Amino acid sequence: MLSSTVLPRLGRFASCAMVLGLAVCPGAFGAAGPVSLTRTKALAGQAAILKLLGRPVSGPPALRARAPEVAFGPMVDEPEKPRAARKGALPALRLVNAKRAKIEFEVPKVGLSGLVAVDVYLTTDEGETWEKMEACDVLFPPSKNDGRQPIPGSVVVELPREGIVYGLFLVARSGAGLSLPPPGPGDLPQARVEVDATIPVADLLRPQLDESGRPNTLVMFWKAADKNLARNPISLEWAANPNGPWEFIGEPRMPNTGRYAWEVPDVVPSKVFFRLTVRDAAGNTAVAQTREPVVLDLQKPGPVTIQMIRPVR
Repeated sequence: MLSSTVLPRLGRFASCAMVLGLAVCPGAFGAAGPVSLTRTKALAGQAAILKLLGRPVSGPPALRARAPEVAFGPMVDEPEKPRAARKGALPALRLVNAKRAKIEFEVPKVGLSGLVAVDVYLTTDEGETWEKMEACDVLFPPSKNDGRQPIPGSVVVELPREGIVYGLFLVARSGAGLSLPPPGPGDLPQARVEVDATIPVADLLRPQLDESGRPNTLVMFWKAADKNLARNPISLEWAANPNGPWEFIGEPRMPNTGRYAWEVPDVVPSKVFFRLTVRDAAGNTAVAQTREPVVLDLQKPGPVTIQMIRPVR
């Protein structure tokens, strides 16, 4: 017999069972035929009572609550977008030592309406993606346009970051509003440029006498470094005064070997200033100069001749 505390709860379960019973579709049990609404309610109520009493629930499988089964396929990495095919070889890289660069160009074929603007497109991934730059300062020098002569011009662009290779693509627009299409993925830049505004490292070390025994020879030592050192970036000079005039030691442009054996001419005074100049390919220059004059004493002391030996008391 059920206690009085159980009975009020049975009404709630019975109501739930009635709702469940209404959801049963005729023919759900196959050949056994449809389940009547009355029997459905009774079975549902019985199941609720047994569950409340902690006893196993039995009965038609259609009355047992089941969680919906969800099937998940295997996890697959999303494929990367294919890179656009490059349409040729990249142009040579040019270096500038300022974030504002002036680009000079020429348009070989122009209609009678002339040119009114040039659109500048920028890429930082060698043509994979392109972005149109903001309005730039474009200059077309005055010239007579007969539709047959090329028209020169120039445009100033802003290159915001140092050490980034920028690809440039220019598209001219005529007075009639006509232009070629802008660059798309895979189109090569017309020019590539990188900003290098960092000056090279230049350290001038103390010169030393030539240890190989060559007469009147002074060996100059230095340290020079840069990401984009120019070809033959080194210049060495001497002067009798700190403000010059300066005379070259060796060739005006020398390779960065770190040392140079200088055969000192007779015209060089006994005290001189030295100067080292280091250049990179972007046009940056570093100069290192001695603050005090260096004494040039290339004469080694001769052999000692003992004249006399005296007792000391």
